[in-house]
Amino acid sequence: MVHKEYCRFFIYYRNAKADKLDIRISDALQIPDQDASKTRAIGLIIAISKYPALNANLEAAEVDGKRLANFLIYGQKFDEVILLKDQDATAENIDYFLKDYLPARGEMFNKKARLLIAYSGHGRFGTQDGLSSKQPAFVLSHASDIDGSKDMYEMPALNRQLNILAKRYFHVLTLVNACFGSGLYGMTTGAGNSNAYSKPGAIAIAAGDNKTEVYSLNKEKGSVFFDLIINGVTSGVADERYGKSYMVKVDGKKEFYAGITRTLSLFVYLNDRYIDVNQELADRGQTLRLSDAWIGSTEDQIGAGGFFFINEPSSTSLDATTQTAVRKDGEFTNLDATPFSADVIKPVSTPAPPPVNENAIEIPYGPVSAIPHRPDIRIFKAPDIYPIKGHDISAADGEIDWNTLKKESKARFIYTRVVGWKGYDSSFKSNWQNLKNSQFDRGAYLKYDFCRSPESQLDTAKQYLNNDPAMLPVGILLVHPAGEDRQQLACFEKGGMNDARQNILIFAELVKTHYRKTPIFYGNHNNLSNFLDSRFDSYMIWMGFWGKTSVKLGGSNPWTLWQYSGNEKVPGIGPQTESEVFFGTEEQYQQFRQGNTNIALSAVK
Repeated sequence: MVHKEYCRFFIYYRNAKADKLDIRISDALQIPDQDASKTRAIGLIIAISKYPALNANLEAAEVDGKRLANFLIYGQKFDEVILLKDQDATAENIDYFLKDYLPARGEMFNKKARLLIAYSGHGRFGTQDGLSSKQPAFVLSHASDIDGSKDMYEMPALNRQLNILAKRYFHVLTLVNACFGSGLYGMTTGAGNSNAYSKPGAIAIAAGDNKTEVYSLNKEKGSVFFDLIINGVTSGVADERYGKSYMVKVDGKKEFYAGITRTLSLFVYLNDRYIDVNQELADRGQTLRLSDAWIGSTEDQIGAGGFFFINEPSSTSLDATTQTAVRKDGEFTNLDATPFSADVIKPVSTPAPPPVNENAIEIPYGPVSAIPHRPDIRIFKAPDIYPIKGHDISAADGEIDWNTLKKESKARFIYTRVVGWKGYDSSFKSNWQNLKNSQFDRGAYLKYDFCRSPESQLDTAKQYLNNDPAMLPVGILLVHPAGEDRQQLACFEKGGMNDARQNILIFAELVKTHYRKTPIFYGNHNNLSNFLDSRFDSYMIWMGFWGKTSVKLGGSNPWTLWQYSGNEKVPGIGPQTESEVFFGTEEQYQQFRQGNTNIALSAVK
C-alpha cells in the first residue's frame, strides 16, 4: 500500500506475525487473545538539522532523529518507523504520510493502532496583529526566508490533519521540539484525562510555549526535550506511580517489575525537570531559561484518554538461592524484557527475537491476581485494568459529603470500619446508613483485638453490625502491635504468634458462621506474612498498600481486593482516600458478594 518512491523512508518495518502482544499493550487496547496482528505501533519522525539557505543548522535535531529511531524500535518495540530528515522532509513527503499513508493504515486496524509523530527542527513565530498575518510554522530544510510561505509547514495545517488521524487511531501523540511549537494547538471542546491510557485520545506536547525558543544544552544528547523524554520513559521515573505498575511476586522470594509512562505524567515530569535545569543554569550564572512545556488535545472533540509508553522491566530477588518459577528476566512470554540503553545509538536492524524458554509463563489478559494453576505467582497490574473499584473509610476520613460522593464517584463498593483497638468507630453508624441509601455495595471491617477473646469480639460485632444478606463479606484487619500499641503488644506476647494465629482462625470461623459469608483478611504485606499460613487459604485476602515493601507475602493465596493507594483524591471524601480494586470479572465479583468461597483462589486452581 506504500507508493514505491516512499519506501526508502521506512527505516524499520516489522512484518505482521501471529506473535503475542506485550501484556501491557493488550490490556490497554483490550485485545483479549493478545494477537499482535490486531494492532500496530507506528512512528513518524521529522528531524531537520540542515538549513543551508538560512545558515542556521541544528546539530541537536540530527541527534534527536537518531535517538528517537532507536527509542521507538528497540525501546518501545514499534512496528513501523518512518524517518524524514533534512532535504527529505519536504511538504510533499510530509503530506503523503499525514494525508495518505497514515490515515489508510490506521483504518486497517479497527481503531486499535497507536501513532507517534515527533518533530525536531526550527519553528517560526506566528503573528496576527492586524498589520500582518503569518501562521506559526515548522521551518523545512530548503527554506530561504523565515517570514515567507515557501518551504514552511504551517502548524494549524498539522493540527487539522491530527484531528483526522485521531478518528482512525486509538492513540495519537505528537511531540514537538521547535521554537514557538505551541502554535500547533487549535480550538477544542470537551474534557478528558490524558493519563487514562486504556481509553482513546490524541494529545500533543510541545517543548515550549508559542512565544518562546527552545534549546539544546548538550549537542551530543540532542534537545533537552527529547533527552528528558527518552531517559525518563526508559528508566520509569517519568511516571513514578505507574513506572512499576505491573508487578509479579513469586512466593515471597522474587519480584519482577514492568510499567508504563502515561502522557499527563510525562508532561508533569518534563516541567519538573525543566525547573531543575533552570536552577542548574542559574547556579552557573547563566541567563538562559527553559519555558514551560505545553500540552493540549489535537482533536476538535477531546478524547477520553491518552498515549502510553512502556518502560524496561527489572527484577529483584529476596532470596537468590531459592529456585522459583521466575529465575531471570525474560521468562514471561508476553512481557518484553529486551534490554534497551537510552544513551547508546545502535544501527537500525531487525531486533533479534528473544531466546525460547520452555519454562516461560504467560501473564493472563485483563484483571487477574495470579497465574492459572500457580497461585503462588501473584499478579498486580495498573489499577486501570481492574474495572471494579472501591474505597474504605473510617472516622479518620472526617465528615463525608455523601451527596457529592454519590454524584461523582464511579466506585462499586465501599467498606467502612466498625471497631478499632480504641473501640467503636464513631463514624460507622452514619456511614452504614448512608451506604444503604446509596448505589454502592457496602461492606464492614473489624480490627482484630489481641486483648479480647474471639467470642467477645464477635459479640461486639453483633452489637453494631446487623446480619444483612446484601452486605459484602466482613473484613478482618490484621495489624501486628509491635510499634503500634503497647497494650496490644503485651496481650500478643502473652501467647505468642501460635496462639494469635489460632485465635484469629477461631474468630474468622465465628464471623463466617454468624454472617454466613467467608470473611476477607485485610492487612499489608508484612502483617499478612506474619499471621497467615496455609490454614488460612480458605479465606480471602485484602492486600493493603502500606508498610514495608521489602517484606513479601509468601504462600499460595492470591489477593481478592488490593488497596493500591492511600492518597486518591475522591470528591466527597477527600485527597487521601484509601482505594481498592477487585481482582476479577463482573461474574467473579457477584460470586464475591455471595461470599461462599475464596473466589480468587478458586479462579486459578
